[in-house]
Amino acid sequence: LWQQQGSYKHIIIALGWLLGLLLIRHFMAITLLPLLLAFAFTVRYRWHSLTTFVSCISITVVLFFATAWLPPQFNLMQRIAERQDAFHALEGTYPLPKLPLNGTPISFIKALPAAVNHAFFQPGFVQVKSGAIYWAGIIDWLMLPIMLGITIVLAKRNWKQQLTQPFTLLLISICCANYLVIGYTVPFIGAILRYRALFALLWLLVMLSLWKPMYRNSIQ
Repeated sequence: LWQQQGSYKHIIIALGWLLGLLLIRHFMAITLLPLLLAFAFTVRYRWHSLTTFVSCISITVVLFFATAWLPPQFNLMQRIAERQDAFHALEGTYPLPKLPLNGTPISFIKALPAAVNHAFFQPGFVQVKSGAIYWAGIIDWLMLPIMLGITIVLAKRNWKQQLTQPFTLLLISICCANYLVIGYTVPFIGAILRYRALFALLWLLVMLSLWKPMYRNSIQ
């Protein structure tokens, strides 16, 4: 699809898929579009992958903050704040403190540490000490880091090069971007675990991408 000889049919199919995702999960589609562009530029024009992804993500963050000066219906930060309010109106297990979002860049910057904590480090085992959420949290906390650590140890020197491959960077960026959206909007630990599970497969693909060169070397 991303090569110069790629057909317009494939491009139309990809755009249709993105449009469908925009209708179903619009925030996921919005985060996915700039990352796909970074991937396309890297593959098609042979740009430096890490520099391209960092540049596209930086431009996206600037444009995201710039929507504060657009009408309210186009202010993406205000939409995220409204989504957070809608979640808080629901009932859920183990609620977390509400982040003070008001549709301005300052509010999102100030809430960033708490959003990262909610997205990447919950459930905290001080708040959740028993039950299904506790055990789900243990699995979620420990399984992926342990598997990633084992992969890096076994892959030895291959993992650094593989982590900067365009497809690997795409998967990592998709996971991190959507984790942040979850951290900003979802105030319940049970719901956070459920939404994070959607991206567990992508983390697994990242680890498999590290295993691939290791496996190839072992059979040569």
